[in-house]
Amino acid sequence: MRRDDIDPRTLVDYALRLDIGRRLGFLLDTFDAGPARELERLQDRLTASYEILDPLLLTKGHFSRAGA
Repeated sequence: MRRDDIDPRTLVDYALRLDIGRRLGFLLDTFDAGPARELERLQDRLTASYEILDPLLLTKGHFSRAGA
């Protein structure tokens, strides 16, 4: 998928409805694929807990706070 094919506003709308905004926020920020206002919408929903980016990985064990 090309960057020009992505509509960040619609993508963020869907992510917020499906409660998957944290993962999307990470990806949009990492790849600089969305405007700041869309990232702010996702950041407003952040909680103190962390979420693994790959839901197939173990949910227990140690994690690194690097970059936090």
